Amino acid sequence: MEWWWWLEVWVLCGGLGGLVVGGRGGGVAGLVLVGWGLVMVVS
Repeated sequence: MEWWWWLEVWVLCGGLGGLVVGGRGGGVAGLVLVGWGLVMVVS
């Protein structure tokens, strides 16, 4: 697989982890990371 695929997995896992661990503030950052990761995957 391409190297960037692993980056996308890392970003998505980090975003989801932020939602779970960070609470409200971490959740906002997590959603941004998840959204950015999804945009990168789709584009």
